[in-house]
Amino acid sequence: MIIMGVGDPLSAQMLSITKTAVQKYAAAGEPIKEAAARTEVGRLLFQMGRGDDAFAELRQAAQIFEDHEADPPAAHALLGCAHALTIQNRLEESLPWFDRAIRKFREIGYEPGELEASAAKLEALGDLERWDAVDLSARIVARTEAAEDGQLRVLRLVALKYLAKALLAAGDPRGSLSPVMQAADIAHDVGDRGEEATLRLFVAEDLRLLQDFPRAVDQYKQVMGLARGLPNAADLMTAATAGLGKALRA
Repeated sequence: MIIMGVGDPLSAQMLSITKTAVQKYAAAGEPIKEAAARTEVGRLLFQMGRGDDAFAELRQAAQIFEDHEADPPAAHALLGCAHALTIQNRLEESLPWFDRAIRKFREIGYEPGELEASAAKLEALGDLERWDAVDLSARIVARTEAAEDGQLRVLRLVALKYLAKALLAAGDPRGSLSPVMQAADIAHDVGDRGEEATLRLFVAEDLRLLQDFPRAVDQYKQVMGLARGLPNAADLMTAATAGLGKALRA
């Protein structure tokens, strides 16, 4: 996955050097090296927050790789295209690029890439509040069941969270409870306090809807403890306090 970062003078210098390499390899008729350099340009532009420019470079890199049947780097470039669109909030446009990346990773038999692209697609669908990809989330959950690797567990968290939200949107708080509790536990294990607080709030709301008020109270209190010092602490505390009051009065 391309990781978003903050642009700095060193990034700008590296960008200039890498663009020169692109021109050099293009002039020399070395397409694979040109595409690799374009991929690096795209990564740097992404880190600088220039999603539109990153997409243009990564799309060209992906096309060159595919034209020369260099499938593994093509898959990564296609995934980069999708990510470059998501940071511009062009979520609908990103979906076919995620699909292309998923297919390409599947064709080459690289499961970690396929799972990463699938989970990223679920995040985009969740942001769009589209809950028609339950089968995809269930597939990720099944294929990461015994995962101990930290990155795979994060992908599992993404899939569980999507599944829980989809089930709740379908009016099934009981069905959503198990996946969101599992997701919260993973967030705790990987040390993501902000994600854990958000998910514990989801758990608490589910339990309150199910009229399991003692457990809901416990979860609301956990949220209030986790929220301290977080950037969105005020929102979490307000929601948890309101929910706790309702649960205590029930």
